[in-house]
Amino acid sequence: MKTYRVIIKSLLLVVFIGAVFFFWKDPSYPGSFAVDTISDRIRFSGHQDFSGATLVNLDEDPESEIFISSHGSKNLFLKRKHDLFFPIEIDELSDAEGLTYSVTACDLDSDGRDELLVLNQAVVKGRTSHSRVLKYGSGKWTDLLPEADPLLPILSTGYSSTCVDRKGDGRYGLAISNSSGTHLYLELVEGKIVNIAEVVGLNLNSKGRSILAVPGPTGHQNIFIGNEEGPNFYFKNKGDGTFIEVASQVGLSDPEFDARGISLIDVNNDDLPDVVYGNHYGPTRLLEQGRDGRFKDVTPEKMIKSYAVNSAVVGDFNLDGYEDVYTNNIRDDNKLFSQYATDWYELQIPSLAEDKMFGISTIAGDLDGNGSFEILNTHGDGGKFPLTLYTIKPVGDWIKFSVRYKTGAVPRGAIVKLRTSIRDLVRVISPGSGRFANYDTDVVFGLLKNESPLSLDVTLPSGKKASFEKSFSVLSNNKIDVEY
Repeated sequence: MKTYRVIIKSLLLVVFIGAVFFFWKDPSYPGSFAVDTISDRIRFSGHQDFSGATLVNLDEDPESEIFISSHGSKNLFLKRKHDLFFPIEIDELSDAEGLTYSVTACDLDSDGRDELLVLNQAVVKGRTSHSRVLKYGSGKWTDLLPEADPLLPILSTGYSSTCVDRKGDGRYGLAISNSSGTHLYLELVEGKIVNIAEVVGLNLNSKGRSILAVPGPTGHQNIFIGNEEGPNFYFKNKGDGTFIEVASQVGLSDPEFDARGISLIDVNNDDLPDVVYGNHYGPTRLLEQGRDGRFKDVTPEKMIKSYAVNSAVVGDFNLDGYEDVYTNNIRDDNKLFSQYATDWYELQIPSLAEDKMFGISTIAGDLDGNGSFEILNTHGDGGKFPLTLYTIKPVGDWIKFSVRYKTGAVPRGAIVKLRTSIRDLVRVISPGSGRFANYDTDVVFGLLKNESPLSLDVTLPSGKKASFEKSFSVLSNNKIDVEY
């Protein structure tokens, strides 16, 4: 009898442990994530010390090319032909001295064509070069910064940049984080590049790394700067195009860690962008913005681990309607966190992890024009590595929007809401960089089965809203024009 009781108790214990495991274990991911490696579509086999990258129109046709900056050799430009990417030569941008660190595209004069800020280090390994602001015209790119410009020594320690429409009038400037000095704010005034950081309240000193324009509750754009040492900066737009630093008041100071890549995401689809950023060997942060402009830490436990993050990009990569977060890490495996409904999952996809490939920059978007997401990674940090390219199979249907001002310029930082038959979906048009991360300036929404698009709302940096109700074409790119 005693033996019988022991057996019964043992069985009950096994059942209890099994039940606890069943109810407490991390639920399986309910979606799907099929990734193919397509690096062979890049018809460039060289290994270089690559750094920043962006999507920008570099020539006469309206399509975007890929600008990849290189440290120690010429910059690389890739042009798509069908589903292949071929290198092209652009002498004015190649920078034979090869000290380019990062690149950002932004329309500074509201003519519908992006200018380029190319941040170069001044002297490395006996080479000399300087940063440039380049404008396209008459079939070529021209530097707007003279060689003797007093801005050049300051720009030589510039780290990253972002586009900011500080007044909400459709005119953009470039906010630049500085790794060893005063941060800058550049505007194009009467054909001349000027630094007005002191005028607008951005002239604070820190070891700035990441930087990104962040739309606030009024629609006006604020500026986040992730610092290597000490607290981050958050410059709040006072509504007149000038700023005041308020990071500690709004919950973004994070003083103990080294903030790197940052992106915008709306985790609760409330038309108010939230931020996600990675710290260098510190916890990743997901911070939800409230109507009072303060940020609440809502980081899922799976995301709080410490990684050596260089870039963080956001996108609905598998097109299931929920945005995901991908971090490109240096000396560490890359990480993919996928959102589904209200839950987050860390997905183990070996190809995207890249097994410690010294990741630097990431571009995420529909790079080949077929609706699916591609992820392009660069690698470097003193070593020579290949480029890597991946495509992600859509779960269901999708719809794409090219939102433009009537000049043709991208309304960077605008908020785009798609109302469907079952929910609201919100995306933010990339304001550029975040450090080394960029994503497509067109927005793509994944649609679930039997989900139909109904209307589109666009909130511009001025706070002005534009609504569009018509029969949108699914599985295609829909062109949308908006006024300032």
